[in-house]
Amino acid sequence: MNAVFAAGGPSPRGSMRGIQLKRGNRTVTEIDLYDLLVNGDKSKDAALLPGDVIYFPPVGPLAALSGSVNTPAIFELKANTSLEQLIAWSGGLSTTAQTRRATIERIQDRQARVVDQFAIDAAGLKRQVRDGDLISVFSKIGRA
Repeated sequence: MNAVFAAGGPSPRGSMRGIQLKRGNRTVTEIDLYDLLVNGDKSKDAALLPGDVIYFPPVGPLAALSGSVNTPAIFELKANTSLEQLIAWSGGLSTTAQTRRATIERIQDRQARVVDQFAIDAAGLKRQVRDGDLISVFSKIGRA
């Protein structure tokens, strides 16, 4: 992990979710920086040896979470990412978040933009997030 941070981490086009430590022709470990940044988990960290290579694969699918959350951001997805996970990565809903109304904008078949409104309840939190989604959480109070 120290070498990843010393190298400045991945570029904007590099993955934070599948960083590989390669030794010879095999992968020693694969690191998901979200495990470290969100949960403080360094369990997949490994010692470097001379000749090792740290490989940053291309960035994977992305989704954005905006509005009344603690840290609005663009997140890299892995398979079966739920809205609940995105909200957790963002540090949770803000104090003023409206849980009765949020929207998800999705491009379907690279042709049509579809906007769906839903509640952030048990069913809403289980929604699967897809590449290119923009989720907006509304505030209970308007901005001045």
